[in-house]
Amino acid sequence: MDKSYFSIANSPGMWAVCAVVFVVCAAQAIVFVKKSYRAGLAMNLHKRQLHAGMRSAAITAIGPSCSVMIGMMSLIVSLGGPMAWQRCSIVGSVQYELSAAQVGATINGTVLGAAEYGAAAWVTSFWICVLGAAGWLLIVGIFCPQFDRMKEKLIGNNLGKLSLFSSSTMVGLFAYLCSPYAVDVKNAPNLASFLGGVIIMLALSILSNRLKNKRLKEWSLGISMVAGMLCAIPFL
Repeated sequence: MDKSYFSIANSPGMWAVCAVVFVVCAAQAIVFVKKSYRAGLAMNLHKRQLHAGMRSAAITAIGPSCSVMIGMMSLIVSLGGPMAWQRCSIVGSVQYELSAAQVGATINGTVLGAAEYGAAAWVTSFWICVLGAAGWLLIVGIFCPQFDRMKEKLIGNNLGKLSLFSSSTMVGLFAYLCSPYAVDVKNAPNLASFLGGVIIMLALSILSNRLKNKRLKEWSLGISMVAGMLCAIPFL
């Protein structure tokens, strides 16, 4: 992979710019925690209950955070540390960031991590990640007061329709991104990685549903990604 652009991607300036967004998010988190704590006291909850809830939430967040960190490693290799850190700090969706970055690579006729992935692909991936997620923030900021009425008109009281719509969209997106690797039977590492990740993800999804274990489902992305990479090693 052409890493000449890494002098910019990992430069102090990039770290400084990306840190601004992280600081804003950290400040918002502190404000929300303080306000929720005060609201709990106003509801006559004991401090011991509030501390127990905060401790439980912190422990529960470890699993999803580790999953995000595993996915972030894939971004660091291609996009550099500052951008990967900033993107996963504010959006928190490794699936989106990886897919958006891959779209940027595809536009430039390559894939993430390939030898042809250079400065032009990096810039394209950067802007797709940023602009693609900007729509979420703008829509929430502008139309949030109207969401309830929009939901009622679209699905009424049937929340299953909303879940089906959003799930179908994500399945279609990832099916489109993964299909080149699924049909490229001549590329053994890619095919092995794809099949290994899919099989492990399906197995973990089935197991977590049967056990009704939400934490296992949160870890499934990270586990399946590592499993897919391990499956590709024998064919390299």
